[in-house]
Amino acid sequence: MRALLLSLVLMAQTAAAVEVSEAEKNRVAELLEMQSLVEAGRLLDALVAKAPEDPDVLALKGYHAFLLGRYADAVTSLSRAQKERPSDKRIDASLDLAKRTREVTKKHKTVPTSRGHFVLSFLPGVDEALVPYADEALERAYDALGEVFRVRPEAPVRVEIYPRVQNLADVSPLKLSEIEASGTIALCKYNRLMIVSPRALVYGYPWLDTLAHEYTHYLVTLRSKNTVPIWLHEGFAKYFESRWRDEAAPSLAPTSEDLLAAAVKNGKLIPFEKMSPSMAKLPTQEDTSLAFAEVFMAMEFLYLKGGGGPVTGAGAVNALIDGMAEGRTDRQAIEAVTGKSFARFQDDWRAYLGARRLKTLPTHAQSRLLFRERTRAQDELKDLPEEETRQLVHLGDLLFMKGHFRAAAKEYEKGLKRAGGPNPIVSAKLASSLLKQGRHQRVREVVTPALALNSTHVLLYLYRGKATLALGDAAAASRDLEAAIGLNPFDPDVHALYAEALDKLGRSAEAERERRIQRLVRSE
Repeated sequence: MRALLLSLVLMAQTAAAVEVSEAEKNRVAELLEMQSLVEAGRLLDALVAKAPEDPDVLALKGYHAFLLGRYADAVTSLSRAQKERPSDKRIDASLDLAKRTREVTKKHKTVPTSRGHFVLSFLPGVDEALVPYADEALERAYDALGEVFRVRPEAPVRVEIYPRVQNLADVSPLKLSEIEASGTIALCKYNRLMIVSPRALVYGYPWLDTLAHEYTHYLVTLRSKNTVPIWLHEGFAKYFESRWRDEAAPSLAPTSEDLLAAAVKNGKLIPFEKMSPSMAKLPTQEDTSLAFAEVFMAMEFLYLKGGGGPVTGAGAVNALIDGMAEGRTDRQAIEAVTGKSFARFQDDWRAYLGARRLKTLPTHAQSRLLFRERTRAQDELKDLPEEETRQLVHLGDLLFMKGHFRAAAKEYEKGLKRAGGPNPIVSAKLASSLLKQGRHQRVREVVTPALALNSTHVLLYLYRGKATLALGDAAAASRDLEAAIGLNPFDPDVHALYAEALDKLGRSAEAERERRIQRLVRSE
């Protein structure tokens, strides 16, 4: 009798285990897509209690764990789901991604930021040099961007830093070839921020602004319930990526303005719809830069001018996001905010571009991101505008390597003249040779106009900072050296010079931190 009762109980449990509706599963899937993970987790617990072996429930449980950064748990649940349903390609894809991410991050160290709003995940060792600067930038972004978008995540936001560009391809839908072609070095996806360490690039990149850029994506995803199309998403992120360090209205970088001016003149703007499904899918770094310039200006038009409508500033931004969260398309949301058709909005935006009188540069100043593992010694010279310029610079390089700094400087001067203006690549080489001769004031004269054209060339900041410190202006030098760290914090010289400047400014605790970081990066 007892055996019969036990059998009936088991039969009842088995029957109950399959009573999970498609609507319940779809609701959890929707919440996961919107990154509403707390509510998704609560509903998922109920589904697991009902049907612990249902392959759909196991897959949802695995993906939920994946979004929370629990990659081992994700692999376990997804493996069970695959066993129950071996021919499901979606489960196969999710399991493969979870396995690759677990492998990439298995040796990572995790550290919370000072106020606990973020968790940094990175490979122990030299990348620990990034932690104090990332901490400050992200926590400031939490406040500044929270004020703009009126959302402040309660749970810590996961930030993963990868030592190699290949790692970003491993943990994302992007191919390595797409990453290198487009210059993509960061993503916001799967409920986390993902960036490549600046040490993976020859000269680094603006990695602190990039963290803020990706965090902007994170906030927009949360507020919009993941309904914003890529062109607007990138517009928000690009326009507000510097808000953490500067509350003033941002301006388009001169190199980007130059690209945009040429595209407007030649009628070669990239249509917004061509930017989907990702900027990283665009064929070249120049195309990617142009697309970012376009969406930046679209957001400037919306933020400063309301897109020609009655609402401006954060009010326009959030009305647009809320409209899409409520189910409107991007076109419908823009029409509601601006009070005009989307076609009219685009026409007015193009007219706005014309009225802005976009400036062109006197010389080529655009430079590509150079990936360390794929870059040869002469690759940088490919960014110079003419063969004669490249030959002059190459000759200067040969003289410099032999210690003939004065002669090298003469060739670089010729190259600079041939380039037609303060080309950042040539200016940096000239500044280096001038430093070797102790001509510090001349270094400043060479570097300053080059930085006005391209503010992301780390060597320009380093060389001007070194020269300025030698001339006795520790405050100005510290600003340049801090900017250099925001591009590439893996040069020991930067930290040594910054520590010296901080000591002279009476900031001894910060100076000691820089010496510690100098010792760390010297071990690379």
